[in-house]
Amino acid sequence: MKKNHYPIFKKKPLLSLLPATTGIFKINAKLLLIAFTLLLSPAVIYAQSGETCATAINLTTLTSPYTSSTANAGNNASAPCGGGASPDLFYYISVPNNYILTIGQPTAGYNFVNAAFYGTCDNQTQLMCTNFSLQNIVWQNLTGSAQNVYWLQDGLSASGSFTLQWTLSPPATCAVPTNAEVILTSTTNANVSWETPVTGTAAGYEYAITTSATPPATGTATTQLSATNVAVTPDTDNYLHLRSVCSTQDGNSAWVTIPFRGGYCIPSNTASASYYISGITTEGGESNINNTGTGFSGYADYSASQPVSAYAGGSFFITATHPLGNYLYGVWIDWNRDYVFSENERFAFTGALASPASLGGIAVPADIAVGQYRMRIRNALQGSTAPCGEQGWGETEDYTIDVIDASGCFVPYALSISLSDSTHANLNWSEPILGSAPTGYEYVFSTLPAPPTGNGTATRDNFSSDEPYDPSQSAYLFVRTVCGDGMYSDWVTISILNTYSPQLIAENVIVYKDGTALNISSGTALMSSVTLYDTSGRMLYSQADINSTKTLITDLQIQQQVVIAEITTPKGKVSKRIIF
Repeated sequence: MKKNHYPIFKKKPLLSLLPATTGIFKINAKLLLIAFTLLLSPAVIYAQSGETCATAINLTTLTSPYTSSTANAGNNASAPCGGGASPDLFYYISVPNNYILTIGQPTAGYNFVNAAFYGTCDNQTQLMCTNFSLQNIVWQNLTGSAQNVYWLQDGLSASGSFTLQWTLSPPATCAVPTNAEVILTSTTNANVSWETPVTGTAAGYEYAITTSATPPATGTATTQLSATNVAVTPDTDNYLHLRSVCSTQDGNSAWVTIPFRGGYCIPSNTASASYYISGITTEGGESNINNTGTGFSGYADYSASQPVSAYAGGSFFITATHPLGNYLYGVWIDWNRDYVFSENERFAFTGALASPASLGGIAVPADIAVGQYRMRIRNALQGSTAPCGEQGWGETEDYTIDVIDASGCFVPYALSISLSDSTHANLNWSEPILGSAPTGYEYVFSTLPAPPTGNGTATRDNFSSDEPYDPSQSAYLFVRTVCGDGMYSDWVTISILNTYSPQLIAENVIVYKDGTALNISSGTALMSSVTLYDTSGRMLYSQADINSTKTLITDLQIQQQVVIAEITTPKGKVSKRIIF
């Protein structure tokens, strides 16, 4: 709000402007001019009543409804939501504690801007601000003390007439319940709760959930402050109606009505069919979304036909396509399955991206239960993305994340072969992240490049030291996990080439993180490919035909995750662990 100010006038002695006079006329003229000068001095010039917050007009001195005009008023303030070089007026009313103020404009004859706040001119708490919208605000003073509520009548560019009406009501003898809340447990049931009225004492309550905004004649009676498993109409707008039941003398309170939907909110784009998502694909899941070549629909629900599956603790990457232009994207996942996309459930919020747009990686929580979870993706050419409501510059699509059972037998990872001397090698691998702890491993270290057809050497360790090695021959390490009861994982492998093929020394390969980018240098060996895996062995990224000793991988958008980088050259493979 602009600083309130009083008019500033230039001072000049008025007597100096008069011709010289003599005698008593001169004395009387001077006395008159002195009086006139005092009347015009800044010390006694006051702003028109209501032109500033400090001179706000007390509504208790007026009668509602009250009609007036901002014509001839000064431009001394601006509303927080707008207001230009137009006259403005202030009004105020004192609201006792627990009293209810209803105030608004039923009519206006110009493009007005209104703002309401309580407190003082210098310490304001905003209640409302609106541009050219005829609406009432209803505010109950629950601050614990009387408060002055101020009304600013402003305009966009001109002055005009307006009508202001208000009522100040004492708290009801039987007051309404407070802080009513609806929590969906399914699309057909909800838990509801509320708190006691701020004044008075309720003997009980009545509640009802209907598909009409009009309160019912009666509801289900209870003396509790909650109710569970209340029936809800699925995928429809529902309404919780709630009231206090007091004494025979005080009767019942008014109904409190809380609107909600029996399921996920349905976003919309009713403005333009030119802006939409043309495709969504995922990579890295056990099964992936592949939904391409789609047109405009405003909102599309693919949750039944396009799931992506992953294990708890796993991850996958999302790529989106859209028409020409750079789009913003948001991704939400309802991990707590309360049918609400909360702010803490937003897992991607991008800047403007060209198509195809990498929306980054989604990490499945390690402690999440097996089951299906709703994922919402929304884009916008301009403006902002939100999980619900109207957005005329984009589209919204829903998908399912299917978290699958991780009780299988998973492969070890990060295999390595290092020479302990010229004729021996040390073998190492890491325990799988997913699944139960293995009972052991089997490994085969030989000159055969094909996976074993039978059993290998059993061990409970994840290493073997000083294995015999002939440097004149290429050697291959195969390892698999033993999970008990005859369960084995697949074989995984790594090789070491013979002495006639120069080896790729692991220490010569450097991998480091720079922001969201990954820098890789392979010394003097040309890289043929780079592949990234998560700790469960699922591929996250792959780049082939590099043919360079250096490469930069960008836009990974991986957070709080361990990644295995496998670098392949003609001299062999090296695996490196990086923590994002």
